[in-house]
Amino acid sequence: FPTRRSSDLLGCGVLLISADFDEILEVFSRNNLKNDDAGQTLLKILSSAGMLTSGAYYQAMSQSETAPVYRYFNRLDVPHNYLPGLKFCWHTFDTPLYFRIVPYEFLETFSRKTSAMWAAFARTGNPSTEEYEWPRFDPEKKLTMVFDDTFYIEEDPDREEREVLAKYTDGVPTM
Repeated sequence: FPTRRSSDLLGCGVLLISADFDEILEVFSRNNLKNDDAGQTLLKILSSAGMLTSGAYYQAMSQSETAPVYRYFNRLDVPHNYLPGLKFCWHTFDTPLYFRIVPYEFLETFSRKTSAMWAAFARTGNPSTEEYEWPRFDPEKKLTMVFDDTFYIEEDPDREEREVLAKYTDGVPTM
């Protein structure tokens, strides 16, 4: 049985045992837009460490040289199916919403808007709608559509978090 990093067991690339976790926590706490408690902040760190966030950024950077890329960053906190009482932006929560499967009434508007964007992308190769202009991602500006209680364009919305995590993953996102 080979020696494993604690992060391998958690499915992310942060070396939780040897990392300067205080630095990581400080960056995520400073950029906390929702007054998350410690548990929610830890969940955001874990979900950001691997392909779910950093990996999507690196894919956008590499693919934007050869094809149109439209990057999004999801910040909407929703109840978790298996962790009662916790609301955070967990992986795949949004997938049913794109198909107009809406488990909570407060997600109706999110579902309507995002499903229109995915339909526009399927029809035209561009997710922009009459309501939202979604600019192409490029390595210079790194403009990203942010999904939250409101939708908006932000330049490189997860830069600080990605950079601090890269210090402890050799700059490579891992699963």
